[in-house]
Amino acid sequence: AAKASSQIGRRLLQARTKRELTMAELADKAGLSASSVNQIEKGRHSPSAETIESFAKALKVDPCWLAYGTGTKPDWLAKKDGAGESGSYDQEGGGSPLRGCAAAYLHEV
Repeated sequence: AAKASSQIGRRLLQARTKRELTMAELADKAGLSASSVNQIEKGRHSPSAETIESFAKALKVDPCWLAYGTGTKPDWLAKKDGAGESGSYDQEGGGSPLRGCAAAYLHEV
């Protein structure tokens, strides 16, 4: 689990930096404390699915990308490698968007 949480932390830091947000600003948008953001970015804490979804919404990224590195890549990554779906992610509808990506992730591992 430590490896997965460090990868989530790395993607979270990357997205926060690209969106030009401080830890405090992201924490405010996601309804968490800045120290929680710091712990997750450093891989010291594994966020819940609900927390990942809050971060994804605040950062306008696909929660599957944030959690597993799958799904729709953020706009800045797509411009760099030119492959895969990309864009600003806006969640619509109900239910957990992470439900579908866990199965997709398990097939890729």
